[in-house]
Amino acid sequence: MRQVYGWMAVALALTGGVAMLVSSSPEIIELVAGQRFVFFGLLLLEMFVVGYISARAFDMSVGRRRALLLLTPC
Repeated sequence: MRQVYGWMAVALALTGGVAMLVSSSPEIIELVAGQRFVFFGLLLLEMFVVGYISARAFDMSVGRRRALLLLTPC
């Protein structure tokens, strides 16, 4: 169980790092907040990735699940 929480902590730290990077760049904020197509495209992409992981979690290898967990915040 420690390993699960460890990987969750790594993913959460990565999410925080990406959030800090995005919030410190006015160009990225303007791109996402200023264009609805980009905003909704990113939102739909996130929903697709979460749905994909949820639907196929038991059929994936552990390495693939870890990779998707770490790629989701990006």
